[in-house]
Amino acid sequence: MESMLCQAKCLADQITGWRRDLHRIPELDLDLPQTAAYVCARLEELGIPYRISEAHFGIVALIEGRSGPGRTVALRADMDALPIAEKAEIPFASQNGRMHACAHDAHAAMLLGAAELLMRNRACFSGSVKLIFQPGEECSGGAQRMIDEGALENPRVDAVFGQHAGVMATELPGGHFGFYPGAFMASRDSFTIMVRGRGCHGSAPAQGVDPVAVSAYLITALQTLVSREINGTDQAVLTIGSIHGGEVYNIIPDEVVLEGAVRCLNEGIRIQLEKRIREMCEGIARTMRASCEIVYERGYPVTMNDPELTAFAEQSARRLLGEERVDRLEKPLMGSEDMSVFLQHCPGCYWVFSTPPREGETYANHNPRFAIDDSELYLGSALMAQTALDWLARWE
Repeated sequence: MESMLCQAKCLADQITGWRRDLHRIPELDLDLPQTAAYVCARLEELGIPYRISEAHFGIVALIEGRSGPGRTVALRADMDALPIAEKAEIPFASQNGRMHACAHDAHAAMLLGAAELLMRNRACFSGSVKLIFQPGEECSGGAQRMIDEGALENPRVDAVFGQHAGVMATELPGGHFGFYPGAFMASRDSFTIMVRGRGCHGSAPAQGVDPVAVSAYLITALQTLVSREINGTDQAVLTIGSIHGGEVYNIIPDEVVLEGAVRCLNEGIRIQLEKRIREMCEGIARTMRASCEIVYERGYPVTMNDPELTAFAEQSARRLLGEERVDRLEKPLMGSEDMSVFLQHCPGCYWVFSTPPREGETYANHNPRFAIDDSELYLGSALMAQTALDWLARWE
């Protein structure tokens, strides 16, 4: 039988075409009617049964092997875009003020490619492969919504795999796949701090309570939570990304609003930072005669790769692609990922596929000039399909 890599290479132009079609129609969050319709049309062409959620456009498809019943493995890709006006100079750039600036178009295309490869090889495996096309990765927790609707049931998923394209690990050369066991990507929490003082004229600050001054102290002090309260061998990031207060240069306002994010690779540190942010903000505000209200929202958990399945997927990659294209990453990533929720419910592995453009400057994910080399996406399709087949073969 022709190797999976050779089969995938024959689909290279088709997978690239699918990615570019999806790139032209970016949609946001849980509202993906065009994107979902495109994916469903391709599934129908391949003869793959699926169901689509009326609530959020998530799609679950199922490929059953012809060699009999067995275990079930899931392959997952996200589909939503970002509210960014595209500035990449490519002929298929989006024109609707939204953009696939995090390679979700490539993820969906690669999963469609894997679907075609698996359909061609149905006679070779027992069990089932679930294809999960997820909405709402960027902000709305689409993974949990799909799980709540039964994406991991009927049949029950025993292992789940996925991948992220783009420039996720800067040390990873283009065309290489990177693996990391254990805590691979950080949790993501957000918070809002409303600092309340008492407004007055800027010429008479003693007549009021200056929330701007209080906020300045808070911003500086909060940074010490990581630099002075977290061990140097642990990793966490605390960012204040938004500050709003006041309208006129010579009037002290009543209120300043700060917004920020916390990323951790350890649940204990995550709990500690939430507690200390509250204590520090309330204490400093009280000391400076102000008050504050803190709204802390827990977001995605740590993306936890199962060590055994990570080693398994890495070995599948080495056999399929060769040693030269597969790397064990030296450190985890501080970005966050909704795949973490699937991995909380089911063991699996999430890896990265480096796809920087071959020419011109490389821009990071979420940049309006973000671009990828989509000529080798077939490699990602081949790896997803081969990993699924290898995993199912373990149980035959």
